[in-house]
Amino acid sequence: HKEAVESSCLDLRATMRPVALLSVGYVLFATFVVGWVAYLVVPGLPLTAALVLGAVVAPTDAVAAAAVARRVGLPSRITTILQGESLLNDATAITAYRVAVAAAVGEGASWIGGIGEFLLAAVGGVVVGLVLMAPIHWLRTHVKEALLQNTMSLLIPFVAYAVAEQVHASGVLAVVVVALYIGHRAWEVDFATRLQEEAVWKMVAFVLESAVFALIGLQLPVVLRGLGDYEGMAAAWPGSSALAMAAPT
Repeated sequence: HKEAVESSCLDLRATMRPVALLSVGYVLFATFVVGWVAYLVVPGLPLTAALVLGAVVAPTDAVAAAAVARRVGLPSRITTILQGESLLNDATAITAYRVAVAAAVGEGASWIGGIGEFLLAAVGGVVVGLVLMAPIHWLRTHVKEALLQNTMSLLIPFVAYAVAEQVHASGVLAVVVVALYIGHRAWEVDFATRLQEEAVWKMVAFVLESAVFALIGLQLPVVLRGLGDYEGMAAAWPGSSALAMAAPT
């Protein structure tokens, strides 16, 4: 939400083609390539389960790349493309992950059904965001109390995500669409409120990112204990193969 609010709709529109190719086309490509390699190198691994792995590792960490790009002074177009990719690639990967999991547990009817579910989730997420963005912005501009403004700012992404998920659409895309509109019309909100809101979101983003990395680290021993027969080189070979396929992304 914070990254989308700080992004420029005009710059994203100007770089829509490369952003779409990287955040949608290349993420799907990486999902299938990594999944196919895992299917070939791991004995007995079903293709649907391999695609779940592919969807997990396919999205890039473009946020870090964009931060480095700003520090080294890369052209603004490249930085904009990296920011746009970071906004959308997680939505693509999460939707692909959901379809792959449904197929892996037997809830996906067919490949055609999976593609249809993917399109429904993607288009539905955008539609939900378009429906919610104007009423949410209207409410923001008519609430003058700074405390209420900041409370609303924290609740907006959760509301947009929950509404989209209720109709089986992509909650991430809905949040991105709403946040882009809010950021584009941010000048209509009181300046003092915007300053306070920026400080609040910096703190929240720091706490959440720290918690995510801490939880990942705490889960590592559990994952290692659950490898079973896949230990040492038996686990290193398929892991390194999947990493090599995902590294170009």
